[in-house]
Amino acid sequence: MTYEVIIGQIAESVLATQSLIKGLAESQGRIQQSMEHLQDSIDKYIDSAMASGRLRDEAIARAAESGRLRDEAIARYVESADARMKRIEENLDALIRAITAEHTNGKKPR
Repeated sequence: MTYEVIIGQIAESVLATQSLIKGLAESQGRIQQSMEHLQDSIDKYIDSAMASGRLRDEAIARAAESGRLRDEAIARYVESADARMKRIEENLDALIRAITAEHTNGKKPR
């Protein structure tokens, strides 16, 4: 082998190595872009999940508040119904006493 052949082979090898390095650099650039895109997608997903979690928490809080208000309204209604029932019972007792007094017309029971 002559020096010219050896130098030719070395030149071809250098060109092939340069081509390989260029391909690797381009591949690395595409991988970097893909990684950036992936990171952007992950960030958007996390932001969306966080927003969804906040909305869920707010909905739960509103539902709990609504339940509390409903329970308070029911309690007020029950208290009011109890008071009305007590007045009805008192009025009924008074009516029974009046009817009994009218019926006996002052007579003592036998």
